[in-house]
Amino acid sequence: LFVFSSDIGAPPASDDVNHRYGGSDPGYIARNHPFRGHKALIWEGGTRVPGFVSGGSPLLPAGVRGTVSHALMHITDWLPTLTKLTAIPTPPLALDGIDVSASLLDGTVP
Repeated sequence: LFVFSSDIGAPPASDDVNHRYGGSDPGYIARNHPFRGHKALIWEGGTRVPGFVSGGSPLLPAGVRGTVSHALMHITDWLPTLTKLTAIPTPPLALDGIDVSASLLDGTVP
């Protein structure tokens, strides 16, 4: 099972399209285009990030491989989700996240 996720949007200073971090490589321009907002805001520019899960049987059924989901998930949901998918017992402490494995396996939104 391979999981990729990213950090949330660019910092507020990046609303200036000419802002360059570190003042060096002009290729490093931080933007959230086409989304509105930045880190710390509720708009998509501050919350939406790309992510994907890749794997074969038995973890990911053939019917969901290659599909796209627009379901919402928080970074804290990864631990309970991955422990459920891999049958690893969760820690005895309460977890902040929720298991969203159903979204990955059949598109069901928790």
